[in-house]
Amino acid sequence: MRKICFACFLIVSLIVTFSSVANAIQFKRDRSVTVPKGEVIEGDLYAFCEILTIDGTITGDLISFSRFANINGTVQGDIISAGRNVELRGVVEDDFRVIFARKVLVNGFVKKNVTVFCRDFFLAKEGTTGQNVLFHCRNSNIKGKILGSIYGIGGVAELTGEVGKDVDVRKILKVSISPTSHIKGNLKISGNDIKIAPEALIEGKIEKKEWISKRIMFSSFILKLNWLIAAILIGVLTIKFMPRLTQNIIVEIQQYWKCMGIGLIALIFSPIAIILIALTFIGLPLSLLSLLFYIALLYLSTIFVGIVAGMLILRLFKKPFQVSLASMIVGLLVLHILFAVPSFGLVVRIVTLILGFGMVVSGGLKFIREAA
Repeated sequence: MRKICFACFLIVSLIVTFSSVANAIQFKRDRSVTVPKGEVIEGDLYAFCEILTIDGTITGDLISFSRFANINGTVQGDIISAGRNVELRGVVEDDFRVIFARKVLVNGFVKKNVTVFCRDFFLAKEGTTGQNVLFHCRNSNIKGKILGSIYGIGGVAELTGEVGKDVDVRKILKVSISPTSHIKGNLKISGNDIKIAPEALIEGKIEKKEWISKRIMFSSFILKLNWLIAAILIGVLTIKFMPRLTQNIIVEIQQYWKCMGIGLIALIFSPIAIILIALTFIGLPLSLLSLLFYIALLYLSTIFVGIVAGMLILRLFKKPFQVSLASMIVGLLVLHILFAVPSFGLVVRIVTLILGFGMVVSGGLKFIREAA
């Protein structure tokens, strides 16, 4: 992809070159290239350097292959730049285009379009573009004034400035429209985390569409798969090495209303007790141990509800109603699927947590009494 973009970049450069036959063309190649204030370069300037500084005037186009480019003067034609950092504080009377950059700052005036493909793009409060802004960046912060429209893709975008026409941003991981934003046209957003301040002034229509990147979906899938595998392993160890405790906990499902009550009370008051213990002088280590124990019980609660659910499901297929590896796997898989259902999944999670916590507490206390 980078090779294709670079080839396109060279083609554009050649087109600009051959369209400027009537103009003088200057090539400057050095570690540092500077056009001082008051100096006027007639025609186009091609700069190949480490550091480029433009404080004067270029009557044609500026084609820059510079690691650091600082344009503080005036360019009467286009700017086409490829480099690490590009900062514009001057005036561009045509288009401003940047690719392969780490940071692009526009703190000046661009009469026509701004097109940037970079990691970080900043349109400062004093920055102004006469037409459209097109960006494909990891981070975009737009505080200035855009007389045209915004078209953007990817990363994190924040808008606090003024847009004369439409805003169309897609595949954004996170987008924020601040209270000071003023969009005179329509707002169209396709993103994962969309925040639009109520105070933001949007004169046109608002169209929001949720979008989740494949990377986020894959990461979420891996996390859920890891949770499922870990739950199965812990369940296997519990069943194998603590069969009596497991049986005592499973039996408690026969009094599920009692388990719901115990689970609700234990879930609410256990954190309060842990905090009160932590407030004492010697209670901090004990409170940390209690917190770890509380988290372990929360984890086990889902596993035991999964075992019971699997036993009930397998009984429908004429299987024995008993604790087994198959019942645990089936039950946890079913719970995992139900958890993923929007809205309903949240209800299932809450009921599972309360019921399972009550089963573990009640069955655990019964096991301690029998052991004593």
